[in-house]
Amino acid sequence: MSETRNSQSITVSLGAFSFVTALSGASVTLALPRMARAFDVSAALSTQVVQVGLITTVVFLVMFGHAGDVFSKNAVYRAGGWVFIIGSLLTGIAPNFIGVLVGRFVQAVGSAMVMANAMGIINEHFADKERAKALAYNSMFISVGSISGPAVGGLITSILSWRWIFLLNVPVAIAIMFWAKGAFPRPRLTWADIREQARRVNWLGQLIFSVGVVLMFSSGWITLPGLNQFTNMMVFLVGGGIVTALSFLQDDFAPSPWIDPQVLRNITFLTSTSVLFLAMLLVSQIGYAFYGGQSGLGYVLWPIILNGVGMDFTLTPNNSITMGLVSPKLAGVAGSMNSLFRTIGMAVGISFATNFLYAQLPGVKHITRGLGTTYLHASRIVFYVAVGASLIALIINVWRTATSKSEM
Repeated sequence: MSETRNSQSITVSLGAFSFVTALSGASVTLALPRMARAFDVSAALSTQVVQVGLITTVVFLVMFGHAGDVFSKNAVYRAGGWVFIIGSLLTGIAPNFIGVLVGRFVQAVGSAMVMANAMGIINEHFADKERAKALAYNSMFISVGSISGPAVGGLITSILSWRWIFLLNVPVAIAIMFWAKGAFPRPRLTWADIREQARRVNWLGQLIFSVGVVLMFSSGWITLPGLNQFTNMMVFLVGGGIVTALSFLQDDFAPSPWIDPQVLRNITFLTSTSVLFLAMLLVSQIGYAFYGGQSGLGYVLWPIILNGVGMDFTLTPNNSITMGLVSPKLAGVAGSMNSLFRTIGMAVGISFATNFLYAQLPGVKHITRGLGTTYLHASRIVFYVAVGASLIALIINVWRTATSKSEM
């Protein structure tokens, strides 16, 4: 296979699988009401289907990025594709709600394996001039999958059972995996090598990190006595964040760390990834905040469109800059850190916004038309907070640009 053709195969394979995983993640929310009715669980409990996926992905991203650097990014990526397929099948045929959660856990493990190594593979196979283009294509597939997820999920659930949101992943992902077989040759790995590396890694750091991530998102199902909803959420969010930060500190001093010290001490790289955590678009958030409820569809659409365009302008060059700041041999863990901050940012944003919204609506369990201006006022305050986060991301970007120019 020629180098150009192989590059095209890599781009298409990575993009197609990124599209499928993004589409699946974005369409799950549409299945929740029907899942709740099918298994006779509350609406609040059904949201754990989404949370399990997010938490699992976050927990395993760095581990699989490290595994890609140590063994083979291709091998971990391909194995992740098949794990995702198995998880989708298990979720689609689950006989009860516990079965759905187990399936989502397996599916999210596969997604983590794929996400952790996608950028590393691009960094490994493409030169500097072509890397930005390849990352842009991959970001485009992710964006299209995320944007079209709700529409596709709604169409599927209106025609077929909610189970087909997961079952349709199986034949599509299998076709992509066979297409990718030639683009990602799998090296030969022995069980002895795998056991040796498994024995040496920093399992204590992984445990501390996992506990921290789980705590960050535990406010949805654990309520401490005497605390209101927002305070309860902040206690878990801050407490879990501290434990998570301690895991990075412990890993830095471990004999065999998950994250190479070169990455943790690269301030420019960490600044770039922090932008992903705060990547919200200022103008579009202001547009959401000023929505009055009586405006036409066009008024609602322009912030959404601007948000999508802005994310492309922000994330694509940021990904390219970030991946260009590390050594190719560390591309796996660097790519996983990139995905980690983006996923944590999304998960924290969803959790914070939801809890903050309901904290302003005491006693309200379901959003209905009857709330009227009360709901609009509460949501407007949420978006004002988002504007603040956007300003922080903007300041970081301006500072980073000015600093990089002065160093040239």
